Amino acid sequence: STRVILDGGRYSTLVKANGQFEFADIKAGSYLLEVQSLDYVFPKLRLDVDAEKGIVRAAYNIYGQSWDATGYSVGQPLELRAKDVANYFSKRQGFNLLGMFKNPMFLMIGFSGVMLLLMPKLMANMGMVFEYWILLV
Repeated sequence: STRVILDGGRYSTLVKANGQFEFADIKAGSYLLEVQSLDYVFPKLRLDVDAEKGIVRAAYNIYGQSWDATGYSVGQPLELRAKDVANYFSKRQGFNLLGMFKNPMFLMIGFSGVMLLLMPKLMANMGMVFEYWILLV
C-alpha cells in the first residue's frame, strides 16, 4: 500500500515488507522523492544522483523555495520517518444554539415573526391616530 515515486511518477517502486525500496536505471540528475501512503504522511526529499556514485546528496525539500534551496541533509542509506498519521476527516462540530441565533437567515425569520405579531397591534393604534386627526381637522 506504500509507493515511492521520483519526479511525480516518472519512476516508481513499491516498498518491500522490510521497509526497503530500490529504483533501477536512474539517470544522473536531481529528483524529487515522494512516499505515497494511505496511513502516513512523509516528507519530500530532493535527491542528487550521479551515474557512477549513486545518490550524492539527499536533502529535505522546502515548500515555496526555488529548486536550488534545500533543507537539512539526510544521511545514507535513506531512513525516512513519517511526519504524521494521515487524517482525512475532521471532527464534526456539535450543535450550538448561540450560533443559530447569529445566522442571518434565522435573524430574518425572527424579525418577520416579530413583525407578524406586532403589526396588528400597530395598525389598531394607527386607526385611533387617524380618527383623532380627522376630528382635529
